[in-house]
Amino acid sequence: MAGRYYHQAYNYARIKGYTKGMIIAIHNITFIQNLLGQYDSSLIMNTRAVKLSRQINDSVNLAKALFNTGTSLRCLTRYDEAAACYHEGSEVFLKLGDESMWTEAYDILQVLYYDMHQYAKAIEYGEKALSEVKKGTDHYLQGRVMSNLGVSYVMLGNYERGRELFNGALMQSRFTGDKVLQTVQFLNLGDLAMREKKWELFYAFLQKALPLSIETAATENELIVRKGLLIYYMYKHDYNLAEKYGMQALSLARKNIYHVQRQKIYSQLSNLYFARQDVSFGMKYSTMAEALADSLLNESILQKADELEKKFGGEKSAAQVKLLLAEKRYQQIALRHRNILMLVMALSLAGVVFTAFLMYKNFRHRRKIQLQRIAELESEKLLAASEAVIKGEEQERSRLARDLHDGLGGMLSGIRHSFGSIRENLMMTDENMTAFERSMDMLDTSISEMRRVAHNMMPESLLKFGLDATLSDFCRQIGKSGAVQITYQSIGDKEKKTGETLMVTIYRIVQELINNIVRHSGATKAIVQLNYTESHILITVEDNGCGFDTSKLSQSPGIGWSNIKSRIDFLKGSLDIHSGENKGTSIYIEIKRT
Repeated sequence: MAGRYYHQAYNYARIKGYTKGMIIAIHNITFIQNLLGQYDSSLIMNTRAVKLSRQINDSVNLAKALFNTGTSLRCLTRYDEAAACYHEGSEVFLKLGDESMWTEAYDILQVLYYDMHQYAKAIEYGEKALSEVKKGTDHYLQGRVMSNLGVSYVMLGNYERGRELFNGALMQSRFTGDKVLQTVQFLNLGDLAMREKKWELFYAFLQKALPLSIETAATENELIVRKGLLIYYMYKHDYNLAEKYGMQALSLARKNIYHVQRQKIYSQLSNLYFARQDVSFGMKYSTMAEALADSLLNESILQKADELEKKFGGEKSAAQVKLLLAEKRYQQIALRHRNILMLVMALSLAGVVFTAFLMYKNFRHRRKIQLQRIAELESEKLLAASEAVIKGEEQERSRLARDLHDGLGGMLSGIRHSFGSIRENLMMTDENMTAFERSMDMLDTSISEMRRVAHNMMPESLLKFGLDATLSDFCRQIGKSGAVQITYQSIGDKEKKTGETLMVTIYRIVQELINNIVRHSGATKAIVQLNYTESHILITVEDNGCGFDTSKLSQSPGIGWSNIKSRIDFLKGSLDIHSGENKGTSIYIEIKRT
């Protein structure tokens, strides 16, 4: 319906001889055509807009038309022509001095060079886009630029820079409320965790991305999440769940005509069934993946042949078409031979490795057991020492809390009661009465502060109501104090019983992290999230504060980080910290749920 009205606007402007109106209508028409995948039609219209803009010397609309034409060409995989249009459009914007469009121009160029697999070139323009966007206040565009730039760094193996950019884009998406961009960052961070073989962190990011992709109706994002869950459960050797998520992803790919994603899912399902030693289904999906890859290759070659025929015509194009079709047949044969060879080599290698393993296993068995026993004894000694320190600390906290609450608290309450009786039996001047009342208020404040300190040392609610309720209440009290606004979230299987030692230790870790945020970060907002899986508790603490250089963390003289690290080591957990100056801090903790 919108496209029909835009066409009517174009025809009306053409009849009236209003050229600028025709150009504006074309911008809107081609936007709809690109959404519908009608790239050939949008290319024709955008080329017309370029010509009309040149006729009336309208530089602004000329630059926009050139970028729109470049987008149509990029979608048709005509990258060299797309690059020429983008660069010409960028030069027009630079001549106009329109800084607001420079960022868009550089970002589009970085996406183009990423599609062309020229990642260094993509980074060059991405960094220019990031430099420009930081001058303004467009947080949505800044998040998009950081996301695109991070992917290029990851493709070149610079994971740390990629992670830094993804976390920055995630902060921007939360600031703007852009849930689609937030979903993409969870997928980016999940992909990074998978590349680094941090499987539980990979799973945690997928769990965050799944509900957001469903809520925003982003079907391709949902498909990618479910494909990721297929890979995760294959790693966990839970082949039934892997098959379930694989079939869900395949259904989405078929329903929404995602051919490339469908080919990737076929390959993963083939790996799954081979892992289950179901050779017939493994071969079936391998054949389907190969056939679809051939189909996509054939479509690409025929498209190039059609372009050559239109461009050159006659005998020359016929020769080019034959050459391309011959190339296609050669690539198909080579692909089949390569797949067969790889399968034979993989099976042969597996046999050799398995035989060698059996021969070597007997030789190494006794020594391995001895080394494991020595390591276990050393670990047990260290854990026993840590456990004794932590338990002693908690016992001392409990004793002090009881002494404060029952002993000193009772005495102060008794003194207040006595003062109340004295006030009723004495005659005092107004001035003395005011001083007396002020003293009573100070005594009430002291009693409340003493009870607060006692509660923080050993909160009764932790044992009565559990970890989740106690942390939620603690974050709420910090928020009420006005120190920092804290959002607390918990997801997953909270019903499974959590041991008392584990609850107390996790509470102390989070309490210390929040205290660090309040005292040192200068943050205004923070997020605390607990993700309960079947085997782990994943803790995420993030803030938008000033950040710090993580390389100097080991040199910190304070005991706060030392306490946090010793408690995590005691629980055999892992700690991952990402921070930078003026970029906030993100802390991920993974603890086994025993």
